[in-house]
Amino acid sequence: MYLHGDDPTRSTGSPDIVLACVVVPSAAEGLNAPPYGSAFTILCGVTHPTSRGRIAPSGPGRNDAPVIDPHYLETEHDRATFRIALKRARMVGHHAALDEWRDAEILPGAPVQSDHELDAFIAGAASTHHHPAGTCRMGSDTDAVVDPDLRLNGFDNAFVVDASVMPAIPSGPINAAIVAIAETWAASSRD
Repeated sequence: MYLHGDDPTRSTGSPDIVLACVVVPSAAEGLNAPPYGSAFTILCGVTHPTSRGRIAPSGPGRNDAPVIDPHYLETEHDRATFRIALKRARMVGHHAALDEWRDAEILPGAPVQSDHELDAFIAGAASTHHHPAGTCRMGSDTDAVVDPDLRLNGFDNAFVVDASVMPAIPSGPINAAIVAIAETWAASSRD
């Protein structure tokens, strides 16, 4: 569910956090998830991060893997919003409606309470929602990678038709937007 961290009952404007219940244990790489069948997970995240990652070539060959640095939590906005998201996830996880399903909080664990402790946990747990977008931003300005017709700037017949052209990160899952981009481009390229 997509919510406003400051007021989860607000229904206007763009939500800034996301919570998702997963009926199996799930933990970020490097954290120990409990055994399957023994726990549920409430994932949380920031819908409009202000931190910006970087992708760069690692060498001259086409098979050289890119260097990808997501720069998670680079800005104070992202750290504070993620902290709010984790607090909201905890609130849901500790709700009386889940009493028969919950024994004890495993991650980050009941002793982790201060903002400093929460920030340390988040720094070790933050990862992608696997909805990358915006690495080849579309626009009319000189910093845009592709023009409004999705043509790669500086090339006559090369186009980028995927989530990388989105000029801003959307609030929710991006599949529908990608389908719309691809179908619109495909229809216009037949003209």
